[in-house]
Amino acid sequence: MALVSIPRSQAENKDTYQSEFLRWKGYVDRIPMLSAIMAANASAVVASWRTHGSNDKTMAGILDTFIGSGKQTFKQMMYNALMVAKTGGDCYFEIVADSELNIDNIVMLPPDNIKLNIR
Repeated sequence: MALVSIPRSQAENKDTYQSEFLRWKGYVDRIPMLSAIMAANASAVVASWRTHGSNDKTMAGILDTFIGSGKQTFKQMMYNALMVAKTGGDCYFEIVADSELNIDNIVMLPPDNIKLNIR
């Protein structure tokens, strides 16, 4: 965790943005056809994913070890990310790394709790 201090003059001159995810999720939940279309689209996108490049098998093995917030697979995490992004427009993940900065996992953060400071 890093501690960042911003000079007072910069801290006072910024706008903030926070998504209204729960508002839009209410619309999606109330309109079954919209929810079904979004789910079908997200399912089609994550149906078959592949890694490319010289280290593709190594990267696929690393992605297969990710468990998300519980017992999710990488494919399930990407499906949830697409559904959240399509609903509220924003999706955030926290990268969990070990002491040698090797990525161990990614965990989805709730988009309605994230506030962006815009300068």
